[in-house]
Amino acid sequence: MIVPTAVPTDMNAGCATSTSMSAHLPLQPVFISAYKSMQWPKIEHTSLKPLSYQPISSLGAVPILDGPESVPVHLQSLEGVGESSKDYGRVALALLYLGSGAGPVGADYCHNLVLPLTWDGDLSMGYGPVVLNSAAQYEASYAHSLVHRMEGPNIGEFGMIGWQNANFWSNLAKSYDRKSKSTGDSSIQHDGCSVKALHAEIRKGVRILSENDDRCKTWFEEHVGCCGSHMDDEFWDPRVLHQLCAQIVSCGDKSIKLKEFSQKAALVELRILTFHCLRKAGYNVEVLINSADSHNF
Repeated sequence: MIVPTAVPTDMNAGCATSTSMSAHLPLQPVFISAYKSMQWPKIEHTSLKPLSYQPISSLGAVPILDGPESVPVHLQSLEGVGESSKDYGRVALALLYLGSGAGPVGADYCHNLVLPLTWDGDLSMGYGPVVLNSAAQYEASYAHSLVHRMEGPNIGEFGMIGWQNANFWSNLAKSYDRKSKSTGDSSIQHDGCSVKALHAEIRKGVRILSENDDRCKTWFEEHVGCCGSHMDDEFWDPRVLHQLCAQIVSCGDKSIKLKEFSQKAALVELRILTFHCLRKAGYNVEVLINSADSHNF
């Protein structure tokens, strides 16, 4: 698996600082190690595995974060300060499991952790009670979409292929963001400004990666960068990466560069979203930058 170092550089730009963000709580070494070790599987059929859809109590251990007995301890360690911080900490932990290198086992952990924040139905594998209108609803839905992207061409819940389910959750996340911007609905509590900064940072990371190859650069320009409203430096839509991964797997695209690019782009997106959630939970994310070998993608 490719493990490029990628950390955000300026996610504070243009965003108000909340009480939870100003707390700068220390991150425990286990989470720093898990962040530095994040991985994304190769974009090929044999590397993208189906989930088990079993409760966390039935799952095995993953690197660094260990097994089911560690989950409540980790959640308590990432509660932050305040009710909303706890939900951001939960999503951050879910993403660390997703990027643990444990494939479908890590994806199952992530799926079960974000379910209570994204689905109001009674699903046995969800870890904890349902939380309606969470402040981290957007980020949790985004994480949920990445679970199903990692599921890829396999059939999962509700008989849907992973790519299709990834699009469903991306659409849902986008609807929360759009609703909060257009109506100011107080039930949608996430900070739209920080979401804009998140998108801008992911876009920047993917753009830098694309510049290493003409075909990758063309893909970025056509799908993200230089057409119509996509010229906005804050535009990012995870569905374009879902689509690219699906195309590579289903069409048997032979471009090694494009395969490597899609894998690295997925990992950069995962790391930046995790960084964002830890920051929103009130943790000192500077240590993640300072502990990295470099800021190169």
